Amino acid sequence: MVDRSSYRAGRPAERESDSLAGLRRALIDLRTLNHDLSAVRTTAPAFDGHDETGTVTITVSSEGLVTDITVDARWQARLPREHLGAALFEAYGNAMHATMSAQLEALDWADSIRGDDRIAEEVDERLRLNRRHYPDLADMLADVQHRRDRYEMATRHADPPATAPIQRDTTIRGPIGFFEITVIGGRIADIQVLLSRLPHPATNGTLVQEALAAFRSAARAGSR
Repeated sequence: MVDRSSYRAGRPAERESDSLAGLRRALIDLRTLNHDLSAVRTTAPAFDGHDETGTVTITVSSEGLVTDITVDARWQARLPREHLGAALFEAYGNAMHATMSAQLEALDWADSIRGDDRIAEEVDERLRLNRRHYPDLADMLADVQHRRDRYEMATRHADPPATAPIQRDTTIRGPIGFFEITVIGGRIADIQVLLSRLPHPATNGTLVQEALAAFRSAARAGSR
């Protein structure tokens, strides 16, 4: 007959060992995400994008929000009216590309200096110091996983959920109604200028005010 008491006696220790290993992995993930997020936040606060003609400039923050738009006062001489929407979309796309490129470069730099061995050593030391505060490893694991989830959200959106990308398909217009933003799958998929509603003549100031209002409406829609 096989004595199974040793198996029964070993199970709690095995479970604790598994919990400790899971906790260690979660802590390493948390430290790594924190390191990467810090690197992303060192990028420039804003990035500009231009259309091919240089008529339109859009400034986007590091969180992906449009903060400023410039339209050349001679836009009607430099750009056909029917190309205005495409120029705005091109400038916005180039600004977003500049933002994401800078953040990816920051992450690559963070990877190059991170030092995984050092992070593991810091985690092991933290585990040793915190064992007295967490008699139940499951409590500590739950706490770490909660913070890891928050860091993952922060690195994904680079900002709190209030300014996260719009999660539903929608169409946004400015107050006059000639500037239209189409959002598909949480991303700006198209920008149109409805020529039938475009004032004539339309000054660059009118264009900027309408475009900024539409972008801000899109940001507010994303926070709901």
